[in-house]
Amino acid sequence: MEQTENTASWNERQREARPNAVTVGLAVALAVCAALLALVGLTEPDGLAQRMLFLAALVLTTGDVLDGAGLARRDTARIRDAHAWVFAFYMGSFWVVGVALLMHPAAFVPAVWLPAAVVFGLIMGLTPLGGGRKASSTRYDLEFPRTDTPGGRVMYFGWPFVYLAVVAGLWAFPPDDGWQPDYVMFQAVFLMGLVPLYGPRRDLPALWFGGWPKIAGMGLLVLALAAF
Repeated sequence: MEQTENTASWNERQREARPNAVTVGLAVALAVCAALLALVGLTEPDGLAQRMLFLAALVLTTGDVLDGAGLARRDTARIRDAHAWVFAFYMGSFWVVGVALLMHPAAFVPAVWLPAAVVFGLIMGLTPLGGGRKASSTRYDLEFPRTDTPGGRVMYFGWPFVYLAVVAGLWAFPPDDGWQPDYVMFQAVFLMGLVPLYGPRRDLPALWFGGWPKIAGMGLLVLALAAF
């Protein structure tokens, strides 16, 4: 009887923590579209196929980062809430990197889109308008956030500054022969998804419920570099 109850409880937890069908469908659709673009557009001069691979990787690798920041942020979105500022940073960064990947490189003007990203991030992070970006808490281990330890706290709240310094440094101080555009985009996507606040729940299979989007996204990042 007890074993039956435990099995039922396990199955119930799995159902509760199952990724949202819309999220999974979107991620799969992005991955499939990106793969098709890569197959038919390897010689496409403007790099559209590669940019779509990077865009799909961006969605997959940063989901847990955005979810964690959104869950930790107070509903009131007070200015003194450090988590609200982290959420604002990641929303703005996600938006501007996504726009850069969607647009033709010649049409992306940093002087226009970077301020727009700052405004978007502040609206989403520091006003009630951003309250809709809430993840299901059943998929994450909320009892053990990264900020529980002093080192983890420094890493989590300091990572946005590291990210800005690296990406801005690559853009502002290129070598004499310049960076390859795919190298800068790789770093912009890869670094954004490295430091989530919460890991997947420890009582659930980590690969499916927590790790599969990150693994798939990293695979697309590698594909984007290797195929072009």
